[in-house]
Amino acid sequence: MKKTLIIISFFISIFTFAQIEKLSGKWILDKVLYKDGNNLEINSPYYSFFSKYEFRDNYLYIDTGKQKITVDSKQIKSDFRTLNYFFIDNYLVLEDIDDKEKKVFVFLRPNDFINRYPEFAPKREMRNGKNVLVCNEVFEPNFNYEDSYNAFFIRNTPQGNSKDDVDLFFKIEYILTKDNKIDYIKVLDSKTPNYDSNYISALKKAEKYYENPFNEDILIIQEKLFLKWKNDLTNKEEIKLYEIRRNILQYYEVNKFEEIAKEYEKLKSLNIGENRFNSFFEETFIKSGIAFLALNNNVKACECFEKAGDKTNFKVRNYLINFCDKTKN
Repeated sequence: MKKTLIIISFFISIFTFAQIEKLSGKWILDKVLYKDGNNLEINSPYYSFFSKYEFRDNYLYIDTGKQKITVDSKQIKSDFRTLNYFFIDNYLVLEDIDDKEKKVFVFLRPNDFINRYPEFAPKREMRNGKNVLVCNEVFEPNFNYEDSYNAFFIRNTPQGNSKDDVDLFFKIEYILTKDNKIDYIKVLDSKTPNYDSNYISALKKAEKYYENPFNEDILIIQEKLFLKWKNDLTNKEEIKLYEIRRNILQYYEVNKFEEIAKEYEKLKSLNIGENRFNSFFEETFIKSGIAFLALNNNVKACECFEKAGDKTNFKVRNYLINFCDKTKN
C-alpha cells in the first residue's frame, strides 16, 4: 500500500511539473467570456482591453507589478486571489474563483496569437542601414526586471509637474541588437530636453534587463502620453475637451446614450493640437461608440471606434471585429 502511494505521488508530481512548465512564459489575452460561453455586455470594461501575463520564477508578472504564486495541477494561488486554470488546445483559460460574474479569461502564446491574428505580425523597416523587425504589444523582447517595465521607467525617469508641461507627447525609437545591446537611439518627438535626456539615461540602465529572443535586430518604438489638470489649462478648446469628456463619462454611467451622441458631435468640432490629450480622445471615442451601439446605430459606432484606433489597439479591437468587420457581412 505504501509503495502504491509513493508511485501515485510520483506520477502526480510529474504531471504537476509538466503543467507548470506548460504554463511558464508569456500569454496574451485573446478574449473574456462568461463561463457558459456567452459574450460579455458591450459596456463591460473587460469587453476589449490588453492584458499580458508572464509566469516566471514562481511569480506572475502583469502590468501592475508581480505576485508571488504557488502552482499545482489545477490552481494558481497568490496572496490576492486564486485562479483555476486549464488548457484547451493552444489556449490557457483562467477563472478567478471569487468572481461572482463567472468570467473566464482566454489567453494565447504570443506566437499563436500572431498566427491567429496576422495584423500583429512584425513588419520590417530600414533603420541605420539595417533591415529590422518592428516590435508591437505582442511581438516584443523579454524584460527581466524584478517588477514591470512601466515600473522601471517610473522609478528611473523624473515625472515633473504637469503644470509646467507644454508638450504632452514623447516618442522615441531604438534598436535592440540580437546580442541585447541598445543601439541607434532616436527621439522622434521631444517633450523637453531634460525629459529626453533622463529617458535616454533610464533606457541605458534598462539595457541589462533586455533579452532579445529573436536572433536578429529589432526596432522598439515607444510613446508616452501626458495630461494636465483642468485648472492648469489656458486654451479654450482644451477646456471644452475636459468638459465634454466629463459629460460623456457621467452620461455613460447612467445610460443616457442620446446625450452622449450630442456630446460626440461637439467633440468632433474641437480644434486641438496634434498629439495632445490622445488618451482622452481615445476614451471618449470608445464610450461614444458603445453608446451608438446601444442606440442601434452601428455606422456611427464604427466611426467612433475607427477614430480610436485599428485592430492592433486592444482597447477597441473586439468592437471592430464584432461590429465593424465588413468581411463578416
